[in-house]
Amino acid sequence: MVKIKEFNIRDHKEKIVVFIGFSIVILAINFLFYKPYVQWSEKNQQVEKFILDIRKEKTIGEAGEKRYKRLEEELEKEQERVELFKNRVVESSFLNIVKFEEYISEMSQKNLLLLDTIGRVERVQETDKIYIPYVVSGDVGKILEFMEEIEETNEKKVSLSETGLTLEIKEEKARLICKFSANVLEKKMVTEVENEELIPLSRVVRERVKEIKILNYNNKKYIILKKVSGQSEIFFEGKIVIFQGKKYEIITKNSEVFIKLTE
Repeated sequence: MVKIKEFNIRDHKEKIVVFIGFSIVILAINFLFYKPYVQWSEKNQQVEKFILDIRKEKTIGEAGEKRYKRLEEELEKEQERVELFKNRVVESSFLNIVKFEEYISEMSQKNLLLLDTIGRVERVQETDKIYIPYVVSGDVGKILEFMEEIEETNEKKVSLSETGLTLEIKEEKARLICKFSANVLEKKMVTEVENEELIPLSRVVRERVKEIKILNYNNKKYIILKKVSGQSEIFFEGKIVIFQGKKYEIITKNSEVFIKLTE
């Protein structure tokens, strides 16, 4: 039978003390340095992630603001082009049919020609263009001069070659059957909205409105709403908004912006 050697603590006292001391040091390092370091590292990573998220959101916000400003600039440039085109159209148009007929009459009298209307005014829908049938009679040379002057030298862009024309010549006399065309403006009076379902857009916005711009861009109407606070919002015609629990559609009328009940 093998006899187990008795373990004498006194013989290994120094080793036990060293082991316990080493263990205490390891635990102290773990609690005093390693764990706090791990916690600090995790918090630092969270802070860095938070900072990166903020920068990302800021970058996205700045990009959105730049896109908004670019769109607003493009819309304003497009509006300037439209306004320039409108001004050119106005400059080359007659205020009304009376002014147009007076111009044709003066031109015919200048060339010693007889002028007769043979039909009523024809209008092109959704434009200012009109056509008036005429018969012009007189000397062949005078009629040719009259036609050339109408087509090439007038500032009001009157034309008689947009539709078919007939020139009947008999000896030195001639008879021109044609349709004169031109732009004739019609003054539109701003009327008050009679429909109670139409509400000004400015009533829907919580903040005070400083200015409302309507811009045409790519066959679409955009509404830029500038507030007193300096902020801006962009809407477009046809957009559905909720007001007092009901659905309304944004519309423009007489250069003003309204919301119209859709339900």
